[in-house]
Amino acid sequence: MNALALLLTLTLPIATGPQLSLPGNIEYGDQVPITDQQSCFALIVEAQGARLQRTVVRLTPLEGGVGNPVNVGAPDLGNDPLVFLCDMPLKNGAVAASVFGNGHLAANASLTLSIPDDSATLRMACPKVAKAGCSLLLQRGGKKQVLGNFDAAKGKNGRVTLEPDIGFAVMFAGDLDRDGKIDLLIDTSDSHQLSEPTLFLSSFATKEELVHKVASQGIMDL
Repeated sequence: MNALALLLTLTLPIATGPQLSLPGNIEYGDQVPITDQQSCFALIVEAQGARLQRTVVRLTPLEGGVGNPVNVGAPDLGNDPLVFLCDMPLKNGAVAASVFGNGHLAANASLTLSIPDDSATLRMACPKVAKAGCSLLLQRGGKKQVLGNFDAAKGKNGRVTLEPDIGFAVMFAGDLDRDGKIDLLIDTSDSHQLSEPTLFLSSFATKEELVHKVASQGIMDL
């Protein structure tokens, strides 16, 4: 997908319902789905753990740029949040965390996720033929769910690997909705030009799912 197509896709009218936004400077203000002074939860990750804190988000216009750039922040917070989560049934306080940071999974590698009341595995499943692509699988017991699909390539050793420009990363795994099951915040982007943080909550899952996609944000990386 070229840069113009990405931009047109990301500036479509904003849907109502749960929303999320990364903090910091956003070059294209239309890619911020929340509004100035909206009440949201900030997911704050510190050395001692993770917590949710209700806060008022401020969108501050920035000078220069070509897309009405804004800074997304919350002046009352002592620490920069990982993400702002808005219009979701969450509560203030500490949350169980298994993974935080931008963790990556290589082709056919697995990541064990564990909180006090639940455990699951994330696996980047890649076939022997690169053109078939790779799938990100979440598994708990005998139940599996595909969370995303990514382009693959053949590496120097002949083995299938992820395309080097893939933006995928595990940003957070833990129990955000406090139902005792693992929730995920994942950058599901399949392009180096785009960041796409996506929230999956277990409390929204159908009978066929382990987690349900609740909100996402697309941001062009210039």
